[in-house]
Amino acid sequence: LADYSKSSEAPASEMKLSAFLHAVDPDRFPTLSSSRKTVRKGLVHVNGQVGKVHHLVMSGRDSVLVMGRTESSFKPYGEPPFHIDVLYEDDVFACVYKPPGYCSHPPA
Repeated sequence: LADYSKSSEAPASEMKLSAFLHAVDPDRFPTLSSSRKTVRKGLVHVNGQVGKVHHLVMSGRDSVLVMGRTESSFKPYGEPPFHIDVLYEDDVFACVYKPPGYCSHPPA
């Protein structure tokens, strides 16, 4: 839960909710589309009501709360049944060799 009601980073003028979120927390909302997506999912509340993308808010006047995940959604499956050869790896990308005949995804 993040409370942006009295954020010092927000401009003093009225702005759309998605732009407000992007302005006050660019680490969590690096793009306007990421803030819009969060609003559309119903995770943003303005003055106790579910916020809408076009809602106009102002820091200090409106209470803006963003609901968030409390735990990571990553669930490790354990060791793979075969050795994975890493062909290339950097901070963003990895290329591995998967032997033929092995499933890429576990069954549903």
